[in-house]
Amino acid sequence: MTEINLLPCPFCGGEATISDCINWGKHIPYIECLQCAASSNMAGTLEEVIEFWNRRCLPEDVYTIKIPKEVIEEWNEPLDE
Repeated sequence: MTEINLLPCPFCGGEATISDCINWGKHIPYIECLQCAASSNMAGTLEEVIEFWNRRCLPEDVYTIKIPKEVIEEWNEPLDE
């Protein structure tokens, strides 16, 4: 049996599980969070559903804005009245 790695829920961090519904006599897989009930789309194959669920945005450090220390200090100064 192939090992399946499901990432935690992207919304609450909860554990995910593979579920399915039956439509026109066919099992249609999807991934569901056991904590908040968020779910993936219902794709044609289990492999596609797992790929969709495990897909994430870019890591935080890719889009973190670096602000120079001088700018932060200036923002923290009281405004002249």
